Amino acid sequence: MPIDIVIYKPSGEWEIKESGIKVVDSSGFISTGISLITNNEDPLNISHKITLASAGLNKTYEFSGGAYSVTLRRTADPTTVDGSVKVVSFSSDVIDNRFNLHNTNLVVPSTLPDYVTSLSSMFYKSNLFNQDISGWDVSNVTNMSSMLQGCELFNQDISGWDVSNVTNMSSMLARCHLFNQDIGGWNVSKVTDMTSMLFDCANLKSDLSLWCVTNITTTPVAFLGNNPPSSPFKYPVWGTCPRGENITTT
Repeated sequence: MPIDIVIYKPSGEWEIKESGIKVVDSSGFISTGISLITNNEDPLNISHKITLASAGLNKTYEFSGGAYSVTLRRTADPTTVDGSVKVVSFSSDVIDNRFNLHNTNLVVPSTLPDYVTSLSSMFYKSNLFNQDISGWDVSNVTNMSSMLQGCELFNQDISGWDVSNVTNMSSMLARCHLFNQDIGGWNVSKVTDMTSMLFDCANLKSDLSLWCVTNITTTPVAFLGNNPPSSPFKYPVWGTCPRGENITTT
């Protein structure tokens, strides 16, 4: 479905605004579906701003999202696919394309749209974030780099996530000091980057020795950092795939 934007309304629903433009770069896309709630702020009167690269330079469009609005600014001409579909990309206006929601509580939806393929830096440094996102279908996500980095209180059970299509988990859970869920059952066979993935996750107790890490032959830089977890935590056996997830059948 061609869309401009998806908004998570205070009523708890996703609202899709159509424009005939298909979004193919979903990096940061989910940001428009989060209500940012800080002290002394009314969650029903918060605006989110993103930059949408499409036709009509410097045009601004506002879409109603329940009781609040989202402002889009078109900044570039679109490309086409098959001579007909307009393809655009956009990113957050926030510095460094990260949300940097330090000391901010997030209210997030219980489900994730299946067209979201990148959750990179989604909750970066959201140090109070500990909402239940265990029910999210992340099977189409390929990039989780820095997704929960700096979420010091996060300890939700995401062991059931299907991460089989993820290729980048660098800094994904870095500095999640309280995180101790069992992620030993994850299929990480497509991951090629685990740099700093579990940096400073001192409370992690998972046995990762059965992870399929044939794409990573040596211990990634700062995989656990200077404060590694203690027993019964077990490292992946780099360069191996004990459960055979990398074996395809015909």
